[in-house]
Amino acid sequence: KKMRGRGDVVVVLLVLLVAGVACVEFDLYPARQRCFTEDFTHNLLVTGIFSGPPLASPPDGGSELIPTFKVFDPKGSEIYAKRGPLSGKFAFTTSEDGDYNFCFEDTPKEAISYWNQDTRKRVKLEIRVGVDARDYQEIATKEGLNKIEISLRRAADEAKQVYEEIKYIRKREERHRDTNESTNARVMWFSFLSVGVLILA
Repeated sequence: KKMRGRGDVVVVLLVLLVAGVACVEFDLYPARQRCFTEDFTHNLLVTGIFSGPPLASPPDGGSELIPTFKVFDPKGSEIYAKRGPLSGKFAFTTSEDGDYNFCFEDTPKEAISYWNQDTRKRVKLEIRVGVDARDYQEIATKEGLNKIEISLRRAADEAKQVYEEIKYIRKREERHRDTNESTNARVMWFSFLSVGVLILA
């Protein structure tokens, strides 16, 4: 499922493996939406940082471009949004399995029919998930854990995260297998019906 808006829409899949960290830099053009999609399991902590150039008036005296950053859950519901300077942090815990979309768009402050296409912004997005999204130094301070204890806590969290990922992959494969079997059954019965019609015709 692709998020759509004015101008070109670009969807890029960020592959966050066990490392749990992804960083991307790109050019954001006026009136174009750019989205990055990642498939997350449920109950997964996701944090991120985004940055870009400060707001500035266009050199040709045209309308000021105001960037917007939004995050959508698999149902398309907005779970984070910021309009204004491209600088900020976000954090959320996934509520369900599926594709989460991280979308940027640079739109004119006023309704105009033309703007300088060379007015692009260099944007950086960093996403951390699961174990890499947690601040274990803060946890150690709050709970009074020593280095060995916090290392064991992190290792246990990593093992749990891998286990949940494996469960999710298996469930997704089962869902795809059930869909294929259902499709094959329908094709088979349709073939029998077609043959029967031809025989009776």
